[in-house]
Amino acid sequence: MIEGTLNSDAGTDFDIEVFSNTVCNGDTAGAPQAETYGEGEIYRITANNVITDGSGNATFNTNIPANLTGLYITATTINTTTDDTSEFCACVQVAVPATIEFELATASDQEANGGNIPQLIVNGTLTTDQTIEVNVTGGTAATPADFNNIVTVTIPAGTYAAAVAATINLTIVDDGFVEPDETIDFQLVNPGTGLTIGDADSDSTTQNTHTYTILNDDGSASVQFVAANSAVAENASVQFVAANSAVAENAGAPHSISVQLNTAAALGADVTVQVVDLLSGTATQGAGNDYTYVSPTVVTFAAGSVNGATQSVNLNPLDDPLVEGTETVNLQLQNVTGPATILATDEDHRVDITDDEA
Repeated sequence: MIEGTLNSDAGTDFDIEVFSNTVCNGDTAGAPQAETYGEGEIYRITANNVITDGSGNATFNTNIPANLTGLYITATTINTTTDDTSEFCACVQVAVPATIEFELATASDQEANGGNIPQLIVNGTLTTDQTIEVNVTGGTAATPADFNNIVTVTIPAGTYAAAVAATINLTIVDDGFVEPDETIDFQLVNPGTGLTIGDADSDSTTQNTHTYTILNDDGSASVQFVAANSAVAENASVQFVAANSAVAENAGAPHSISVQLNTAAALGADVTVQVVDLLSGTATQGAGNDYTYVSPTVVTFAAGSVNGATQSVNLNPLDDPLVEGTETVNLQLQNVTGPATILATDEDHRVDITDDEA
């Protein structure tokens, strides 16, 4: 944007032609002179129909679709009625934008301190305050849990010689959690018209990104085994305590048969096994006969049970008036579940029901 003022004849229409030049003024050899009025090397644009007021004053502005950074701008006016042309006005150099970048590529601090915040350095002159955006582009830290960042940073007007001009608007949150060191990645974008992102400290590198690390200061966590060693039953088994047992026909009470657990260590899970009536003995099952038994009956050894633990099932003998001698019931362990097997040599049990009429 080119802006200017004109003072000439009152109430007159003028065209204003704008030119650029590499120097403000020069002689035939091209050497710059001390004068502030110069020639127009390159025609740029015309601001048409600029009319002076009753005091002979007018203002104008126009956009030039070209990069004029560092060049000198001057203008001349043409009276549209008489075609008279003025001399060139005083020249003005288009300011070179100041360069801006991060001072360092990385920085860090303890979470509780939250200091050593990234800074921006500037080289050049700013005639007015300027802004630039500092965007978060990545990292392992999260907002608002770990930090807060205000994107827009204001750079005060002034002259800077590769000096720190501002600190970014970063606040670290001390969350008190045990966690790894966390990072925040920043990038500079959208500088104001008086700024350009560049090599402000002349080290041949433009530092337009920065990684800030939040150092964990809440201690550390560890994991360990509760005990140095433990054992589990790899080959637990179940069996009848005895191969056979006897009960009188007229006992009048349930007959208990025991099943035993064999294990080298406490069970890590429940073990169940069925005690099944094979119905292959000489006694007859059922009410009004020789005995009753719920088949199969399931016994359970709970997790944590140790070697030698027992569980029992009940068989009920029934008294009858018949002379029939000793009768038998054949039981068998079947369908084990959990970390155990059935001991094959002791999987069967015979119950002898003795006759009280013999």
